[in-house]
Amino acid sequence: MPTKRSLLLVAVVVTVTAVLAGLILYGTAAGDSGLRDALAAAPRSDTAVTVRTTITSQTFPAIDRAVRAEAAKAFGATPVTVALTLQSDNYSLPGHEKRRKPHRLRFDTVDGLREHARLVSGAWPNAGADPVEAAISQTASGYTGLTTGREFTTQGRIDGKPVRVRITGTYVADDPYNGRWDRDRMVAYGVERDYFTTFGPLIVERDTFLSRFATTVNAAWEITPGLAGTDPGELEAVAARVAGLRASLGRSGCAECTPFSALPATLTRLGEEAAGVRRTVFGLAAGLALAALVLVAGLRGGSRARPLLAAVLAVAVAGVAGYTILDLRGDVTERASLEAGAGLRLTGPPDSPVLGPLGRGTAFAALPGVAEAAPGYRGQIDIDNQYVTLLAIDADHLASIYPLGDPPVDELRKGRPAQEGFPIPGTPETITVKQGTEDPLRVVLSDGLGVWRDVPVAGGRVELAALRGEKGTITYPLSVHGFLADRPDAATRSAAVTELAADGQALSPPADLLVPRDQNPFAAPVTPPAATPLPVVLTSGLAASLKVKPGQVATIRLERTPTPVKVAAVVPALPGAPAGRQAMLADWPTMQARDLAAGLTPMPATDWWLDNGAVPELPDVTAVSPELVANRLAADPLRVTLRSALTLALIGALLLPLAALAQAAKSRVRPPRV
Repeated sequence: MPTKRSLLLVAVVVTVTAVLAGLILYGTAAGDSGLRDALAAAPRSDTAVTVRTTITSQTFPAIDRAVRAEAAKAFGATPVTVALTLQSDNYSLPGHEKRRKPHRLRFDTVDGLREHARLVSGAWPNAGADPVEAAISQTASGYTGLTTGREFTTQGRIDGKPVRVRITGTYVADDPYNGRWDRDRMVAYGVERDYFTTFGPLIVERDTFLSRFATTVNAAWEITPGLAGTDPGELEAVAARVAGLRASLGRSGCAECTPFSALPATLTRLGEEAAGVRRTVFGLAAGLALAALVLVAGLRGGSRARPLLAAVLAVAVAGVAGYTILDLRGDVTERASLEAGAGLRLTGPPDSPVLGPLGRGTAFAALPGVAEAAPGYRGQIDIDNQYVTLLAIDADHLASIYPLGDPPVDELRKGRPAQEGFPIPGTPETITVKQGTEDPLRVVLSDGLGVWRDVPVAGGRVELAALRGEKGTITYPLSVHGFLADRPDAATRSAAVTELAADGQALSPPADLLVPRDQNPFAAPVTPPAATPLPVVLTSGLAASLKVKPGQVATIRLERTPTPVKVAAVVPALPGAPAGRQAMLADWPTMQARDLAAGLTPMPATDWWLDNGAVPELPDVTAVSPELVANRLAADPLRVTLRSALTLALIGALLLPLAALAQAAKSRVRPPRV
């Protein structure tokens, strides 16, 4: 008849064997197959290849064949999806043909846009039509007045040739601020501003583009691999062929083709993470096995010492497993807060027809649980020939909604102008403007939440209803910040606004506010519009590349324009910026005032930063919160494997001390033999 000691021995052996078998399975799962699963779950930006070059209508067919063929060779049996983007030279906005600094239009072909965008009005364009058929982004349509059904003639800035165009539809990209549109940022923003202001993209069919717009223009192929079915042993070979893609494209006749890909680096990083998981799991398994062997030896020998030693070893294993579980959870929490950048961040097209540019914020601020809401800009900018993320947020809100520890609020606010706008009393529906000339004029307004918007003055009036959208509500009071003049030629001079009224009530803003800023100067300004350095917070990598330190004043090229900045702080990373991307933080009102002084249109409110709140079910809105990001990070295959292995090791390590203590207690109470 089996003794209690033998039954305990069997139970320990069976339990430990099961736990060790599970740990070995988890450790193996973190090998090649785990690496493959992690690659399959990685974002597009970590695994895709982008090939860029310039093409003409004559060179495009051969280059297109070469890129697709070499991409297929590089990935071997791995299936790939190739998305082509073609971007035209710049064309003048109608009425700007003779200006030294005209507003411009750009025509694109973007594969996949129809599947990842919706039409607000009209239809998608057809090929071969005369006039050329094009669909325009809603944001660009709102700025330019090029609405569905409009026909116009535009002139190429390079070749000077006129093109007759008809707008067939207006579209909004689905989730425009995700990584899908990194290959064509204008799809997300509708406008690009550097020395010039360019609107678009106006989408045309590929055949139309190649026949009408393919002078020497930019082309990009985004090659996205489906890595879920790739043989694990083939991954390194694929990464090596991707790393050598430039040379293979050169041999195929495209010496100017330049490929970019994070896949080799991603494979290295995930390989190191997978190796770390395996080391952790197998280390825990070894410690657990040692504790079990010591316990079994103690049970067989009847000694009290060895079960106690086994308990100590098992508790040590449990401590390591428990600490790692907590550390893993803390890492997810920290990364989620950093990526979200707020308790709740909402993104989407700033010109949604449902809520409108001045109606969105009111709806967001009224969400359950929201105590504070601030608009801001989040997008890519060119700083000294490198693309970085610009975060522009009202510094007054940083301490309460932005997880940066102790943000330098006072330093960031020092760049603001003394006059921050002229408040309009009441809740007006109409603004009337009288001016000294008939030049096109735009009034720059902001609402009570801090959203800036420029609105064309039509017939001396500005109707505010369109700004709130179909179902939105404007948050008052409004403020006037100034006017933008659009002179037709160098001979005219923009006259000051002579009268300003809101719903018939005369307003008396400061005289300098009534002098329009020239959107299209015909001579370069003698001095920059803002001599005060722009206070900024930089990520450490960006500060290092610019060779600047905290407190230093330096001149950088911001969107190709020399700009003095003062470095208020340098931080490892900025919340809300994409992981691994260098970034710059500035005060939103300061940036807007500087742009107005330079004759630029205001930055749109691409993102709303909320202290908290429930995720809304609103059209054209994408929500990002620490909870949503944490759920995504927690679903990472390698994290799931490690977390499951740690939990199993913790359970096994806690069972062994119980068995050891039970044996020790039994030995202690056993009566002496006579």
